[in-house]
Amino acid sequence: QKLVETRGMDDFALELQRYIFKIFWSSTEFALPPYILNSNDAFRNWMTALVTALRRPVTAEATQGITDPEELGRHPAWKVKKWLGHIMHKYFHLYGDPQKARPHLKAFAENFLNNYAGPVTRAMLEVLSWPSQHGITISPRVANLALNYIEQAILPAITYSVIRERIDEFLTEIVFPYMCVNDTDLELWETDPLEYVRKTYDVLEDFYSPRAAACNIVYSLGRLRAERTVIPFLRHLATILNAYASAADGSPQKDAEARRKDGALLAIGHVKDKLLLKSELRENLGVILVHHVQPEFKSKYPFLRARTCWLFGQLVSTDSDIMNNMITPSLQGILGCLSDSDFPVRVQAAVDIRFFLRNNTAKRLIAPELKNLFDHLFRLIDEIDNTYIIATIEELVQRFQNQIPPLANALCMKLAATYLRAASTDDEDEESNLAAVHCLQAIDTVLQSLPQHPSNARIFHSIEPSLAQVFNVMFDVDNMEFFEESLDVLSTFIRASAEQGEISPYLWTIFPKIFEAFETWAIDFADHLLSPIENYISMGTEAFLAGGIGDVSYVEKVVQMVARLWGDQLDDSDADMGTRLAEILMLNCKGRIDGVVTELIQMIIRRLTVAKTNQLRIRLFSNVGCALYYNPALTLRVFSDLGCVQQLFVAWIGNLSMFPRIHDKKTSVVGLSSILTLPAETLPAEVQAGFVEIITSILKLLELIAQQRNEREQEHRRNALELLRESEASRNVEFQDNEDAEDELTSGYRHDYDDSDDFFETEDEGDFDSPLDEVDEVLYFVQSFREVTEVNMRSVMERLDQEQMISLQTFIRTVDEAHRDHQSYHAQQQQAR
Repeated sequence: QKLVETRGMDDFALELQRYIFKIFWSSTEFALPPYILNSNDAFRNWMTALVTALRRPVTAEATQGITDPEELGRHPAWKVKKWLGHIMHKYFHLYGDPQKARPHLKAFAENFLNNYAGPVTRAMLEVLSWPSQHGITISPRVANLALNYIEQAILPAITYSVIRERIDEFLTEIVFPYMCVNDTDLELWETDPLEYVRKTYDVLEDFYSPRAAACNIVYSLGRLRAERTVIPFLRHLATILNAYASAADGSPQKDAEARRKDGALLAIGHVKDKLLLKSELRENLGVILVHHVQPEFKSKYPFLRARTCWLFGQLVSTDSDIMNNMITPSLQGILGCLSDSDFPVRVQAAVDIRFFLRNNTAKRLIAPELKNLFDHLFRLIDEIDNTYIIATIEELVQRFQNQIPPLANALCMKLAATYLRAASTDDEDEESNLAAVHCLQAIDTVLQSLPQHPSNARIFHSIEPSLAQVFNVMFDVDNMEFFEESLDVLSTFIRASAEQGEISPYLWTIFPKIFEAFETWAIDFADHLLSPIENYISMGTEAFLAGGIGDVSYVEKVVQMVARLWGDQLDDSDADMGTRLAEILMLNCKGRIDGVVTELIQMIIRRLTVAKTNQLRIRLFSNVGCALYYNPALTLRVFSDLGCVQQLFVAWIGNLSMFPRIHDKKTSVVGLSSILTLPAETLPAEVQAGFVEIITSILKLLELIAQQRNEREQEHRRNALELLRESEASRNVEFQDNEDAEDELTSGYRHDYDDSDDFFETEDEGDFDSPLDEVDEVLYFVQSFREVTEVNMRSVMERLDQEQMISLQTFIRTVDEAHRDHQSYHAQQQQAR
């Protein structure tokens, strides 16, 4: 405290403060020590020292001559302020809402909010006012942290009341200047436009940017407390637009007002949702767009041309009626900006044109220019790796699927080349790495957009050499960062190629490399390896069964993968991938791999005995159902040889009600139903004794499946309605000054994470296809039930209770009625011919 209260501050004293505050931050970042938590005096002393240090001005003399923002941030005085900003922002984040604090911290949070958050808010506002009141330039990082703190302080009424006292000054003199283009921006635009674009679209830059923080404040006020904040602020913005319009061309005033107009358009874009809600504001916005925004497509100021593209991109995505008459001129303006003389303008146009693609009028205008548009986009990504431009390419592919086939080869060739270039850059070049990932995702989108038609076979044949460049390097360890997306492309291409005819010989040369990668370095990618392996097996079954690597067949290689995933050295999450692979093998090669299925069944039982999690046990029981579906006689014989029939069926049937997924229930239905088709004399004694229990278990599962499907359909409807209501509510919300605001977009942000991983909280069915998708479980059961021997049938009928009997008759009647309807339909078709 003595150090903080000292007036004169030399560099040594400032460095000492910085170390003290940094240590305090490190000591309290994750948990409060008892010294702070249990002593009001200790915490009060610290907060007094922190606030005092925060409010002490950094004199203009102390940083005289420093013009570079980065150099300013390295000055000891601003380093101290930076750590104070970190501390205050973190404390408000954790303790600014007592309702969301952990139970043992609620009292501390209430103390912080009621006694300290207000003074800290006032101190933050004081710091932010230094540029306008004292001509002191704040380091960008400190401004960012202070503005981020203020954004959080908008929510509680107690801190918002402090902000509200000076809201007009706060928005016009503090927030707004940060939203305007500045000298640093324009210098970078002129000297290094590529770096300007990189910084503009770098998400990490936003974490440290005062402009991004200022935009967030305007957006939050617009959503939560607009009536007495943002709506009056709009008058200030209108004044700025008029001042620009009246300034003489070529005058210094025009140049200054152009920068302010850039900030005004940026602010309008961040409060657009509130503007569109009120008819009067909506009409005024329409006038602004016509008279103040649209003309700027031809502005002499390139940053205004770029900002105009951005604003129309923001507005067109709202589907507002004010854009109905603006679609054509605004789209033409953006298309024109694709040929702009300034690189950042061309990039901005390329990024924002994708928002127009959801509009039918815009799509009709773009369709004739599609090839030229792709040419513009690819010329841009030849100059810079930008994920947003690639996102525009993806959106174009999705929206114009019918026009893509003639362009598919050129698109894949260009995207593959861009991927290879971006992937070969330095590992620390995050933007290039992200661009490489997005290129692979765009290729995947192109492949999925091509319709299934034999005439497209030649297209896939022509695409293959381009994609071979990607596939040939995907197994290099140096490209591990892109392995998952590369596997996605490979999987999609295998499926698409097979749907047009067959999996090509070249693609089959990739298959052994998957096993090699798995055995050497890629075991952690097992979940992503499954998709291409499944496509090889399911869509190239004959070649898969006939092929191999040396003396080892492909079938044996897959079994070896399963064995490794089920090995003692791997945990249950890895073993789960093994159950999926075993299922793929048994269901797609039904009746054709008896030589390895015996070993596979033995492996299932062994892994089941040591499974630690319910999730894995359920997946393995599902494998048991698949094995019985594959060959019930063979599977029961292996169970008998292992002496596990009684124990296995008791555990399996006893856990059926805990199966969360429909898929696991269905595998159990078809597996148990397959047993019904066997002659009674071939059944193990334990199965024969529990035959009725098998029937009743199947009936229960069928009822649960029907109930679950119905519940899921109803839930989807409820969710859709709830999303619609929430969307409307979030746009119409308006909190009074004296009430705490609840931001639904971040309401769960400070909630404690639940460390439990309860499998039964989810009913995720996975994103895979299965041969069982084509099997109607009710029909399969009824058909199997009708093969039950007379002796067993009599036993079943005698032991089913009334409710079970009604359920059985209902399922049988459903199948019979469906069969009659099917026959009637075909008879009508025959008569029509």
